[in-house]
Amino acid sequence: MKKTVLAMVAVLATATMASASDLPSKKAAPAPVAAPAAASESADTSVSLGFGFEADPGTYNKANKNLYTLGVEHRIPGGAFLGLNASTSQAQPGDGVLTQNIEALAGYRMAFGPAAIKGSLGVGERFTTNSNFPYWVGRLGADYSISDQLTWNAVEYRYRNAFDAVNSYESHRLGTGLTYSFARNQAIYTNVYRDFNSGWDTSGNGIVAGYKVSF
Repeated sequence: MKKTVLAMVAVLATATMASASDLPSKKAAPAPVAAPAAASESADTSVSLGFGFEADPGTYNKANKNLYTLGVEHRIPGGAFLGLNASTSQAQPGDGVLTQNIEALAGYRMAFGPAAIKGSLGVGERFTTNSNFPYWVGRLGADYSISDQLTWNAVEYRYRNAFDAVNSYESHRLGTGLTYSFARNQAIYTNVYRDFNSGWDTSGNGIVAGYKVSF
């Protein structure tokens, strides 16, 4: 009897070992992978090149200046931005007098759903054939995203004034325009504006169209 019991135990042990060898090997559970940290808002730089013309007050039919513009804007996470603007105007005909402006600015943009408002302050230098002088400039604007591709630059107000009143450079500008993003980080834009002197009398009209790339 004792031998029979021992034989049965031996058979069961052998069967158990055989069954265990047939089971898939149990691997250690992989170490949990930490979830990636939320991506922070990245900075964004854009460069725009534009061409246009200015006309006499009250009309767009007779251009008196050609315009060439360059703009650089660097957006900082949180809404702030830094910018640099340069423009050259050439009186028509093409060999006419050249005047140039270079501006450095800082501003802030706030979004409200599809709408956004922005403002900036800056300093600049105006270069003419007779004299050069510094000035300051302030801008306010409002945009509205009509779609993912089309933005209405609904209103833009610009104020310029020389630091020295003897230069008689005080002026106002009101404008509106559209920006169309036709590809990733690329867009074309157009802007129509009217300039006013210190007394809010119309001093000129202008149209600018251009190309903008962001990276």
